Amino acid sequence: MGAVPKKQPSDTRKNQRHRAWENSQIQAMHVDLITCSNCGEQTVKHRACLSCGFYKGVAVTEPKAQVRKVSE
Repeated sequence: MGAVPKKQPSDTRKNQRHRAWENSQIQAMHVDLITCSNCGEQTVKHRACLSCGFYKGVAVTEPKAQVRKVSE
């Protein structure tokens, strides 16, 4: 058998744990955007630009290919 808690957690401790989880979720959703110096598109800070593949003026990756939707 596994370990079993001897006492029920207090409401304060339970609420603190819940609040900390909520705050981490809110911070994960917040993303800082900057303008790419090469192409002018909005991109995430400290990441290579998805549209041109440049980071700090240096080509790092291949740009993502444009995907066309085929209408049926």
